Amino acid sequence: MVVLYKGVKGYHRPKSVEEAIELLQKLENARVIGGNTRLPLTPEKGKVEHLVDLQDVGLSGVRREGDVLLIGATTQIGDLMEEELPPLLARALSYTPEGWKWPATVGGVLASGLPYETLPIALMAMGAKVEVAGPEGSREVSIEDLYTGKGVMKLGSREIITWIKVPTEERPWAFEAVAVVARLFPQVSIALTADLDGGRISNARVGLAGVAKTPIRCETLEKALEGLDPASEVPDGVLAFAESLEPPYDPVASSEY
Repeated sequence: MVVLYKGVKGYHRPKSVEEAIELLQKLENARVIGGNTRLPLTPEKGKVEHLVDLQDVGLSGVRREGDVLLIGATTQIGDLMEEELPPLLARALSYTPEGWKWPATVGGVLASGLPYETLPIALMAMGAKVEVAGPEGSREVSIEDLYTGKGVMKLGSREIITWIKVPTEERPWAFEAVAVVARLFPQVSIALTADLDGGRISNARVGLAGVAKTPIRCETLEKALEGLDPASEVPDGVLAFAESLEPPYDPVASSEY
């Protein structure tokens, strides 16, 4: 079901990515939707005049190409969870509330930039990228480079996320989350991958959710972990970083909590 909001003048359902981009070039104040679960939560909801629905453009599905997992942007979260996935990705998706698995889409989750989403931080930790199509052609963008602020992306208004490219190389990983209320997203979560060189951490990639206006990759924390023995005490650099965070307030937990 598609919900039309106050001020929306048109609903469009293109049959190809090319047609969708043409519509975005032609229409004023258009918004791309997949499952249409995030628009009610975004600040620009009242400014949208046209909805461009991507469900029929052929971007659903999951396949492997060599050591890369390709995920179509309109693949629903529930459908993705039924695939054979890298363990970190599967773990992060397990925190998705039941009511959001359908019809929420992978591309929609990434595009929304909501701070508590667990999928983006797992993809950041895994070194995933998105393929973006627009009037000038296609390009690749790292997951962590998508966001400038809550619900704001470093993409052109006429660009569309088409595919998510996830490396499947096996690396040591960890995922932890703190959930105050069952059946909701965790208030804070962290995803990490790293190499172990002589029993010490190297090349760590860390994604954090619930600690900033969007999910973030934390290079400061990655540097603090470099060369660390995983069994040792938490270094001062990590503690200092934790104290520097300014988590957003939400109805479930205050920033101080």
